Amino acid sequence: METRTVAKSAEMLVTKIASVCRDIEELPISSSQVSDRVDSNQPLVIVTGMHRSGTSAAAGTLTYFGVSTTLKEDLIPSDEGNRTGYFESRLLALLNDSVLEALGGSWEAPPESISGCWLAECTKQICASSRNSQRLQLALRTALAAVTTGASVEVWKDPRLSLLLSGWRKVIGRKIVMVIVFREPIETARSLFRRDGMPIDQGLALWETYNRKLLTQIEPAEALFCRYSAMVTEPDAWTAQIGSFFSRNGIRTPDQLPLSRVRGFLRPEIHADARSETVASALSRLTLEVFDQLEEYRKDVIRQ
Repeated sequence: METRTVAKSAEMLVTKIASVCRDIEELPISSSQVSDRVDSNQPLVIVTGMHRSGTSAAAGTLTYFGVSTTLKEDLIPSDEGNRTGYFESRLLALLNDSVLEALGGSWEAPPESISGCWLAECTKQICASSRNSQRLQLALRTALAAVTTGASVEVWKDPRLSLLLSGWRKVIGRKIVMVIVFREPIETARSLFRRDGMPIDQGLALWETYNRKLLTQIEPAEALFCRYSAMVTEPDAWTAQIGSFFSRNGIRTPDQLPLSRVRGFLRPEIHADARSETVASALSRLTLEVFDQLEEYRKDVIRQ
C-alpha cells in the first residue's frame, strides 16, 4: 500500500472510530475495570468464516460449553436473517467495518489489497500526522476488552476476521484458537441472494475471497474446521469435536458434553437451508481449490 494511500486510510479510520469509540462509554464498564476483565492466561476463541456460512450456529453451540461471546448490551439482536441470534459484538463488528471502509472497501466488497500489517501501517501514519495518534490502538484494544464479560474463556465471532485477522493478532496479545466454519460455495451465494439480493456470481466470488484470505492468515494446527451442513446433520459428532478441541487447547469442558442442548439449538427446522450439495463443477478452479483445502483440513480434524 502506497504511503499516501495509507495516510488517507489512517485518517479516515481515526474519523470513523471516533464515533464508534463513544459506544464504549455506553457499556456498563469503567475504563479502570477493562484490564481486569481479560484473562491473558486463557486463549481467545475466534469463530470466523465467510458470511452466511454457519459461523453464528457454531458460536451458539460454543456457549453451551460455558464460554461467553460478549456483553448482553452489545449483542447484535436476532432477526429474520438469523432467528437464533448472531452471537456477535455490535461494537467490534462496527470497528471492523470501519477498518474495511478506511482501507477502501466493505464486508461485501473487500479492499483489493489488505496487508497483514494494516494495523502497523495505519498506526505509523497516524502517529506521524495526528495528535490523536493513540486513538487507533486505544479504540481497538479497549473495545476488545470492554465487551469482555469476565468469563474464563471468551469467544469472538465475526466473519470479517477472515479478512483482518493478521492485524488483530497484534492487538489481542494472547493465545488464539480458532473455529473456522465453511459452507458449500453455491449455498452461501444463494443465502446471500435471499437475504441481500446479492447476485450469485458476486456471492461466489466473495466466498472465494474470504476463505482464500483466511487460509493465508492461520496455522491449521490452531483451528477446528467445520462444514456447516455436517454441523447441522451430525450435531453429536460436532459437539464431540468441540470437546476434544477445547481439551487439547487447555480449555475446560463440562463433565458431560451438552449433546441434547446442542441438538435442540441446531434443530433442522431452524437450519433447514443447511443442506449439503455436491460442489458445483462450474465453479472457478481457484474456488474449488480453496474448498478442497478447507475440506481436507476438516477431515484431518476428524481423523485426530
